[in-house]
Amino acid sequence: MLMEQRGLPEKIAEIAQSLLEHRSLGMAFETITRTACSFFNASASAIMLFDKEKEYLTIAHSINLSSDYLKVVKVKKGEEVSGRVCIEKKPRFVPDVIKIFEEKNDFFSIEWIKKEGLKSLVTAPLLLKDEPIGCLNLYYREKIEKFEDFSALDFFCKLAALAIEHTKLINEIEDKSRIVTELEHIGITLSSTFEMENIFKVLLASAIKITHTDSASLLVIDEPSTTVLESYDFSKETGEIKRYRTTARLTNGISGEILKKRKPFVINDLTRYENVNPIALQKGRMAVAAMPLIARENLIGILYVDSKTPRDFSPSEIEYLQLLCTQAAIALDNTRLYK
Repeated sequence: MLMEQRGLPEKIAEIAQSLLEHRSLGMAFETITRTACSFFNASASAIMLFDKEKEYLTIAHSINLSSDYLKVVKVKKGEEVSGRVCIEKKPRFVPDVIKIFEEKNDFFSIEWIKKEGLKSLVTAPLLLKDEPIGCLNLYYREKIEKFEDFSALDFFCKLAALAIEHTKLINEIEDKSRIVTELEHIGITLSSTFEMENIFKVLLASAIKITHTDSASLLVIDEPSTTVLESYDFSKETGEIKRYRTTARLTNGISGEILKKRKPFVINDLTRYENVNPIALQKGRMAVAAMPLIARENLIGILYVDSKTPRDFSPSEIEYLQLLCTQAAIALDNTRLYK
């Protein structure tokens, strides 16, 4: 099944170099799946990775599988073939994929497998420091009776896991460097203007860019009286800032938490937050990070960044938002003193 043994070390070295040279995660995924198909004569291949909680595996990238199939595949840790492979940390060969699901009366999966024309499957764990980050699946549309290349597959999967982690680290370093540079420029911009709306626009636009969110808003508040003085909204679709009439509740909910604790407050899924403002859900907001703006120990505003889908906010994103809010709070306070 494996390509001819002659020249195999050279081919493996070539694959290793190819897998580790990418700076884009998408390109790394593409190289892994394409090379896997070619190297192991598979009809299709897919990389499945765990979510942040390491509870479910989903397909991060594939080749020669339909986009509809990718949407329905979700495997719980320890279940199905892929989930068990990750727990056992050993590869597995399945000569007849349909038979496995027939034994479980899983007709939904059988229907999709037949649509894709899949006959046999080989799946192997992707391990980093002996911990699974996901698995690599090789699919065959012609039934195969045996698979003997487990040693080569094990080596390939180790390279693939390293390539994924290597690329993620590069992206993380480059992203941090880019954001730090942007924050320096933002600080210069904020300190060089005494126009309130310019400060608001720079703050909101920058917050969206840093967190890759859909919209951002700002409440300018008077803390002693617990009142909203002004409220502004910014959408990356229009690039415009506008005033709006807020329904934010400063005595409870997310805003109340900010006033009470003066610390960032993050909701990854608003539908699960019992004190959610119904208007937020009506506007399609599904995740939010709220940040206090504090100047000379006074809480002068609250920044919100919103996502249309549930999502996590990384510690680095929260850290960058805090730095941004500190810069903006100083600029707003200076502008008030100037005027």
